[in-house]
Amino acid sequence: MNDAVDPPALDAEPADDALVPATPQTEDPVLSRRDLLRWGIIIELGTLSVAIGLAFVSGQHFWKGIQFNWSDIAIGCLAMLPMMAVFFKAHKLRELVRELFGPALAKASVGELFLIAALAGLCEESLFRGVLEPWLANVHWFVGFFGANLLFGLAHAATRSYFLLATIFGMCLSLLAWGIGEPNLLRAIVCHAVYDFLAFLWLARIQRRMDAGTGR
Repeated sequence: MNDAVDPPALDAEPADDALVPATPQTEDPVLSRRDLLRWGIIIELGTLSVAIGLAFVSGQHFWKGIQFNWSDIAIGCLAMLPMMAVFFKAHKLRELVRELFGPALAKASVGELFLIAALAGLCEESLFRGVLEPWLANVHWFVGFFGANLLFGLAHAATRSYFLLATIFGMCLSLLAWGIGEPNLLRAIVCHAVYDFLAFLWLARIQRRMDAGTGR
């Protein structure tokens, strides 16, 4: 009885995974730098256009609520610090934003990131805190405060958690604009813009480090 094992046939097909060596798979970024700039500017200027239109319809001329002074600029910058602390603490949400926007942010210049952040602060605060909140407050202050900030949260609702965080941040911005001394929308605009700018810089830095580590 011959117990020898027959050699494999010469014409036998190799396994599929033996045909192609394993290579790292790279995915195209969700959003390119050009798309980030183009859509960021379009969306924010569109938001400002809506704010201006609603201002004339509602009589809530938000630009009258912006009073330039250095003390309120300083208050807006300081009020951003607790928001940044939450940003650093919320690792999962931060990682979600990095996955969506990190590659584009990493390729943008500091000036481009500042432009997008400044537009976000001005345009979004003009609409949500400058027009919608006082307009809805004609029904009741409760309706204005929660209604405008729920809409603000929905506008940023990438996930349920992000919706909740944006809504809470919006409430803080409302208190900053209208609940501290003489009302001034400038405080909320500065806080929003500086927060976005620093968050963009941090996410871009992390993305560049990750890209350098993977050789991309």
